[in-house]
Amino acid sequence: MRSFTHKGSVFVVVFFTASLVLGYALWKNHGASLVSWPPAAPAFALSLQSDKESYAHDELVELSLRPSGDAAREILRKSTVPFTAWVEREGQLVRTVGELEKMRLAYDPKEKVWRARWPIPWNAREGDYVLRLATAALPSGLGTLQAGSFQVVSRAFDPVPAGVWCSSPGRARVFATVYGAERGGAFRRGHGRMGRFHGGGRGSRSGGGVQRTF
Repeated sequence: MRSFTHKGSVFVVVFFTASLVLGYALWKNHGASLVSWPPAAPAFALSLQSDKESYAHDELVELSLRPSGDAAREILRKSTVPFTAWVEREGQLVRTVGELEKMRLAYDPKEKVWRARWPIPWNAREGDYVLRLATAALPSGLGTLQAGSFQVVSRAFDPVPAGVWCSSPGRARVFATVYGAERGGAFRRGHGRMGRFHGGGRGSRSGGGVQRTF
């Protein structure tokens, strides 16, 4: 009887110890994924994006502030403070046409978003531009803001044919006669009001070239 009791006690101790070791191993390897949860997503999220990924120098950037759902939209619509956005490049605010620095976003009832337009500045540097929003004016209870970006790029133009000369009407009075590549591209003053292009030799009106009257 004593032997049975002693053996039973040993069995219990061994079983208990093994259970602890096995339980610890399972917890260490797999327990984190079982007892922990990823951080909760924000109740509401906002997205400030442009309508395209890239723009040429003569285009308008269409900005839109989009809430994640109806609840967030209602919170924004009840706000009496205007929402303001701007554009940065390399961490610096970019002024655009008319010395415009910041824009107020207006509510679009059809699309149910807030919109603004930002014209590309004159001679804007090519590259990446980042959208910013004045978050201090946002109502409480909203989640994080996802701010987008865009690029300013140059259009690819077809090459200009050799021998073509262009001038504005205002400058056409300055140059009377324009010689082509065979004459070294030199300008010669004459009596005509509008310029003529000569592709041939000196004094030639056809001379193997094409005559253009501007």
